[in-house]
Amino acid sequence: MQANSIIKHMNGLGSQAEAIIPTIIEEQSIEVEAVSGATVFSIAIKQAVQEAINSVYL
Repeated sequence: MQANSIIKHMNGLGSQAEAIIPTIIEEQSIEVEAVSGATVFSIAIKQAVQEAINSVYL
């Protein structure tokens, strides 16, 4: 399995939702609760993680 790395990261308004990332890693799943007050950005992060997984395994 190949590790991915972040080349460039610009957060802005969605920075609060980044708190979801350690939970996704710990649970090894995107089926985790969204960050309160940052639901839309939490969903966007979960979708990005799923797309990254798909790009490696599909």
